[in-house]
Amino acid sequence: MKPRDQERRSTKLLGALLDPTQNGFHPWSAADLTGILRHFLSAPLGPETDRLAELSCMQADQVCAIIKQSGATTFQGLLGAGTPSSEALHLTKNYAKASIGSEADLPRDVARVVYLWTILKAQVDTDAPISSLSRQDVILEARRCLTSQWLPREAVEALRSLLER
Repeated sequence: MKPRDQERRSTKLLGALLDPTQNGFHPWSAADLTGILRHFLSAPLGPETDRLAELSCMQADQVCAIIKQSGATTFQGLLGAGTPSSEALHLTKNYAKASIGSEADLPRDVARVVYLWTILKAQVDTDAPISSLSRQDVILEARRCLTSQWLPREAVEALRSLLER
């Protein structure tokens, strides 16, 4: 049984993800969103250590150890082929989740994709869940994200592959 406050947070986050009033407003062009997601995926993990630590309520040296253990040097490395640790995926999920809320490092649309991609990756490739959202809710929202015309081909292929597994 989930603690009541965790359940409320999950419901609030799901509501934010599914908020139909946010669909029509895009301060970024489709090309901007594509470029931002591609840039994020190719970004080295090292320079983001402090931010990842802050958002995960961890010490920077702990985050460095998790990143080093993952063997990935970029966010694409964590989300691509292979099986990263659930801890490394959890760091990435927290990073994206903060941008869905009020601590935006990424545009909300990009953060939604990264957030769902990370949760799906953990559900498919690790034994440890990193989200209290149900698999059904994650699948539904990931399918919604796949309708975004701005998603780069590599993101579409990765999400579809995870959904098929």
